Amino acid sequence: MDATDKVEEQGIDIKEYLFLIKKYKWIIAASFFACVLLTALVVFSKKPVWRAVSKIQVGSGIRMPLRGTYQETSGPYLRGQIEIFKSKTIRDAVEEKLREGVWANEHYGQKENLSLLSNTGVIKIEIDSINKKFAIFYSKTLINEFIKFKR
Repeated sequence: MDATDKVEEQGIDIKEYLFLIKKYKWIIAASFFACVLLTALVVFSKKPVWRAVSKIQVGSGIRMPLRGTYQETSGPYLRGQIEIFKSKTIRDAVEEKLREGVWANEHYGQKENLSLLSNTGVIKIEIDSINKKFAIFYSKTLINEFIKFKR
């Protein structure tokens, strides 16, 4: 056995692969179309999720005298404001507004995310829901109840 025989034994014979592909072409095609069909069914059966994004600039109204000691854009102050958004008082007020409106018996599985925009004093509120109007209403109501609470 010389060197050229070893190379032929170890080499890839493309004709064998083409023969296998031709032999099993219907199984390969059926698998491909089954995957495409399954993906299409999953994508089209999902309900869209709508996101309402609101931003609110928070502050105490204190401006000049305490400016150096009381930073309204500092982390602790803004985290405190986010905790007010998450408080039971605000949640109960929002739930009451939902019960008063057309959303009384509806549950749209809202998901909310509150985040800080760095060094701006702005809180970004994102509400995700399967109902676009509900997401907008919930976002507006949350901000209105926060403003009422701060007064």
